[in-house]
Amino acid sequence: LNNAMNYYGRAAEISRELGHWVNYLIDRRRAIEAMALSGESLENVVGELGKLWGDALQGMEPTAPYLRAAAGVFGDYLVALALVGRRGDVEKLLEEHGSLLNKYMDRRLNVATRLTLKYLGVNAEEPSGEEVLEAVWARLMPELRPAMEEVLGIHIPVEDVPSLCGDLEVKDSKLCVNAYAAVNGDKEAEEIVRQYIVNELSKNGVSRELLNKADTRQLIEVYAPATSMGQFILLLRALALGDKDLAILHAEVGSAMFNGELPKRFFRELANALRSGDKNGARRAVAKLYYYHFF
Repeated sequence: LNNAMNYYGRAAEISRELGHWVNYLIDRRRAIEAMALSGESLENVVGELGKLWGDALQGMEPTAPYLRAAAGVFGDYLVALALVGRRGDVEKLLEEHGSLLNKYMDRRLNVATRLTLKYLGVNAEEPSGEEVLEAVWARLMPELRPAMEEVLGIHIPVEDVPSLCGDLEVKDSKLCVNAYAAVNGDKEAEEIVRQYIVNELSKNGVSRELLNKADTRQLIEVYAPATSMGQFILLLRALALGDKDLAILHAEVGSAMFNGELPKRFFRELANALRSGDKNGARRAVAKLYYYHFF
């Protein structure tokens, strides 16, 4: 992380000297994210992001690449401000510059930022089920996409399921059909899917006792992500909805299932903090996961 901080810090300065403002915003943002991930004090992170946001406003250009880069800085700054309790400042910035978030952030960053702010107590608009699905769709196991549409409140007619589960991306059409049936109350399918997911996750180190406490919809939701990004966004949704048990399960699965020292550590920190009731620790772990996934 120190190497990343130094590398991107130097790259940002070179870009600034050359007048390459888009590259400057991107590289300086990455340097500050590395600083946040390395354990720098929140006050320093907020200060550095505040300066960068000031730079972004000062050099504002009406071009898509510039506005996308500025939107990334905006999201990081909003999360940092919310983390130190400056919710009023966040809401004022959203009022004044909300179009950056709504028009120029990609769907993943937009949804993750809004859910993170919601969890941190900001009066931000909560993403709809459709928006969350769009953000995670490419990061879900194809076999569980129809079931996840139902979990997120998007109904699929039963007659469409055979064609969806027969898609070329779907390697296990039986699991696909059974998962869809399970979330719609088919008891036999529920038992099959529960047994399969509990076995798969427990093989990878997730506590069987914890898994057995979850209902079938929860098991499908935590097993569905194929990437840590997908897991993180669904975890944020659970936190925004106030479902602490589901959030803990997401964090445990994220820690067990995905490679990489940092995401494993941050998911584990979040699970431990949520379990022990350490609100500040949980908020810091969420911020680390946010900055890691959008680094």
